[in-house]
Amino acid sequence: MKDEYQLARDVLRKSITNNNSIHDIWEFGSYKNPGLSDMDLMIIIDDKADKRIVKIDIDKIVNHKSVSKAMAHANPIVLPLSNCKNVFLWDDLSVFSLRNNSKINDTITDKQTLSNRDNAMVVDFIFERIYRVNQYKKNFKNLSNFRKILGVCKSLRYSFLRLKKLFILEKKTLSILKKFSLALDDARSSYIKKINLRKIKTQNVINLAFEAGIEVTKEIYNKNLPVFKKIKEINNINCKFIFPDGMVYNYNRGLETKSLNYVNIPTNFLFQILTYSIARGSLSVLLKSSFKFDNDLRFNSLKLWHSSLIEKNIDINSYYKHLLSRIESANKWYDFLVERKLPYGLFKFGWYLPK
Repeated sequence: MKDEYQLARDVLRKSITNNNSIHDIWEFGSYKNPGLSDMDLMIIIDDKADKRIVKIDIDKIVNHKSVSKAMAHANPIVLPLSNCKNVFLWDDLSVFSLRNNSKINDTITDKQTLSNRDNAMVVDFIFERIYRVNQYKKNFKNLSNFRKILGVCKSLRYSFLRLKKLFILEKKTLSILKKFSLALDDARSSYIKKINLRKIKTQNVINLAFEAGIEVTKEIYNKNLPVFKKIKEINNINCKFIFPDGMVYNYNRGLETKSLNYVNIPTNFLFQILTYSIARGSLSVLLKSSFKFDNDLRFNSLKLWHSSLIEKNIDINSYYKHLLSRIESANKWYDFLVERKLPYGLFKFGWYLPK
């Protein structure tokens, strides 16, 4: 008897054959906990396909009963064939092609680019996931979508493991991370068989994830990431970056202020989101609008600070070029999806797509 993932794959392979707009469908991620693990998909679209039918073709796939169930009603990433492999600029994903029945190899092999990607992945993902956990902690008694929550916690663990590659964590932090990881594995492995324990086990995971987030944030402030050690923190600035879904990044020099309503981030990390925001492209324009200052002068001052860093340091310039390649791809993906009236499918910045 076929499991839900195999049933979904049958539908997906037929979709590749039957729809000219769909060049390939990639699976990424793993299924260590069948029935709990979501099927993560990237749908690769032929750039020349009729724009009017792309959304119709993808909606048929996403709304198919077997696919929807395997994906836990989530949405796929949608990429144009012309630059689909640029997704590896953003993440070291394990990807499998359903069209060719083979693995898609990571296109990033250069040592410096790999190092830049490791740093960029931590900055782009760890704070978002800590924020999500903070929101679960805030609504602790009313948690309900345990499958989604455990998925977010799994992603957070991945970010923590990524961070461990960049600098040595303190024993206290490592101890908390170990407890969090064990609790997460326990909650995920018992999810199907012990339905009555889902809530209490998930709450335990949230408590430990929240505690781990606090300690990891302290370490990032105290030690910094390798490339950011060369970027001095900014004096007399406290700005916020507010995403369309209400998520708030609070850039400041210390951890004096604490709240579950935002996540604290060192001011020198502004370099990353600023690089994304001042690039050319529709998505970058929207990112710029998410900064909250007293006046435009603050943003212009940041741009001057940003320019001086690029000019003075070779390593920072190299990191800047890597970030630029990431956001240039994201801007192209954004335009591709908007032109085809798709309200979902954007890697990383899906909140900015018109709904």
